[in-house]
Amino acid sequence: MKRFAVFLVALATCAAASFPAAAAQQAPQPGAVTVSLGTMETVLSDYSLDAKAALNTLDQARSGYRDKKEWGEITQADRDTLSAAELTYRDTFRHLVLSAKRQYLTYCADSSLLSADEAAAQNARAQLETDAAMLRQGYLSQNAYNESLENSQKLDAAARAQDTKVTQGRKTLRTLLNIPANVDMQILQPADSEMNFSGIPALKYGEDLIEMKRANDSIRIDSMNYATVRKEIASSDEQIENAQIKLTQTEQTQTTAFRSLYDTLQNSYRTYGQELEQVARREREAEAQERQLALGYISRRQYDDAVSALRNLRCQREADRNALYLSLLQYQDMKAGISAAGSQA
Repeated sequence: MKRFAVFLVALATCAAASFPAAAAQQAPQPGAVTVSLGTMETVLSDYSLDAKAALNTLDQARSGYRDKKEWGEITQADRDTLSAAELTYRDTFRHLVLSAKRQYLTYCADSSLLSADEAAAQNARAQLETDAAMLRQGYLSQNAYNESLENSQKLDAAARAQDTKVTQGRKTLRTLLNIPANVDMQILQPADSEMNFSGIPALKYGEDLIEMKRANDSIRIDSMNYATVRKEIASSDEQIENAQIKLTQTEQTQTTAFRSLYDTLQNSYRTYGQELEQVARREREAEAQERQLALGYISRRQYDDAVSALRNLRCQREADRNALYLSLLQYQDMKAGISAAGSQA
């Protein structure tokens, strides 16, 4: 397993969580913004309106608490309200980070696939020129040429469609991050070294579950609410029961989500490891085929087809790597107390 963990980090990619400061930051002047896994939180803090709105809401809660404290009117309910605001902000920001990283990684994977599609289309055009010359010389049938033409047209269309998808994905990412149109958005492809999966086999779900339940923001908020309702003299039996039911439901929801992430991580990790080995094997085969091409043992078309298949396999590996990274990020966030995505505190 140690050997496999090292292999995970070593293989090259297809294409080459902390919280922000509490104080709101002024958006930087127009220039260039680098978008990457490492800069995502800073970019969100600087530009995202959702992040700024969440921070403003937290600042309002803090300000209201300070005002009450100055007048000596602080109650346990006030302290719980402030704690809930802090936890809600933490959840909100981490969910924004997850959403932004997902869109960023989708764009990067689509860009890699575009490169593969363009290379395949270029090879098909070159083959079509060769086939046209062979047709003129009588070495190729009209039907064979027509097949080559259809293949070239199909691959050209696929490349154009993927280019449109990448262009739209870039616009979507810019909009999500709220980066102004006059700011140059430079997107860096993620590297395998930024995604360390070596600790996945050693995860201990039972211990992590206990830690998650103790720190989970949604559970803590509902627990505080249940305690408050129980202490409130005016609370009816129904209100107390409803608060307890909500707490139980939240615990069940968060536990189910956490278990699902754990299972996904274990299964995806094994699949990803198999893909790494498959890519490495295909790379060795491609190197051998390159030598065979130089010696005239295989045709250019056979070699191009093999290289194209390898490119597509690398791109699939990249997409699966990204999905594994996002699952690990969510698992780590939940273990640290962040509520499951879609069930924000």
